[in-house]
Amino acid sequence: MSTVVPTPTSSPAADTHCSPETKRLVNLLRDQNRYFATVKIRGRHFTVTEGDTIVTDRMADLELGDVLELDCVTELGSKDYTVVGKPYVSPKYFTIRAVVMEHPVSSTVTVVKFKKRKDYKKTIHYNPRYTLLRIAKLDVNKL
Repeated sequence: MSTVVPTPTSSPAADTHCSPETKRLVNLLRDQNRYFATVKIRGRHFTVTEGDTIVTDRMADLELGDVLELDCVTELGSKDYTVVGKPYVSPKYFTIRAVVMEHPVSSTVTVVKFKKRKDYKKTIHYNPRYTLLRIAKLDVNKL
């Protein structure tokens, strides 16, 4: 089993210093029992909790069982508290790991294109390919 750390499309906020107020709020968030995060994977946003399964477009460079460290998080929260990033939450506040479960192929999708009165009709058949990711760990780090 290998670990893959994807490079984000835009780098997360690189502030190395966090205020005492931010530390206090992140520790309050840590005291909650369940967390959620809004992660960005290949340009799409997914709101996830620990144990969720995500269906994304095919990631051909990943093998079954690979572990991804997700660090492009726009929102991290619980029932009572939420941390919103501008544009991303700093990766030192959390740890999110996803495991590649499967690379399924969907049933055939048919697309019909036509132009009226032009005797033009085109039919396209294709099978979309996906990657299933399971969120193995979602934790707020202690500051």
